[in-house]
Amino acid sequence: MAFCITSPITSIGHLKSKRLRGRMFSCSATPFWISYVDEGFILNEHAEAVKRAAELCFEMGARATAQELNKMNFPKKYTESIVGKVLRQPAIYGSFIAMEWDESGKPIQVKKEIKGYYPAVISESEFYRVGAKLSERQDPKLAGRKVAEFKNILRGIVFCACGSGFRYHAQKREYVDLVCSASLAGRCTYASP
Repeated sequence: MAFCITSPITSIGHLKSKRLRGRMFSCSATPFWISYVDEGFILNEHAEAVKRAAELCFEMGARATAQELNKMNFPKKYTESIVGKVLRQPAIYGSFIAMEWDESGKPIQVKKEIKGYYPAVISESEFYRVGAKLSERQDPKLAGRKVAEFKNILRGIVFCACGSGFRYHAQKREYVDLVCSASLAGRCTYASP
């Protein structure tokens, strides 16, 4: 009489080979707007907010986009940082790129890009247009709102006690106010707008 015993290690090996044959990779976390259901990826309730963020980034900056998304009552609360990170991820147009990080924290691409791995929220060409707009806004000469009658000569020199810079705050009087940038988002305890 012969017995065939399948150990957990053997079944893990079968799952791994099945994934490799089907071009499926095991990753610890998928983007928050994508869910894994029945051996496949689908867009979840957060995908609409991600799509809206991509549309809004042409009209306004990351902070204003986050505020607008939060006004729309999407299930997740958005910050300037989250909006910026999401709009720079290739997964937004369906690509998967396996990455590892070296000792200094710099990302290193491990595998070739796999297009169409995830369901796309926007097209690849839109992704590159969004990226160009975000890069344009990184240039200090082009970033932020432009106020024709006011130049902030203290920009990059003077900071609030919390560490944030100061920005122009519109008032209905003839004087210009500079307020802590973090206070506009409610993150500064030293000042209020």
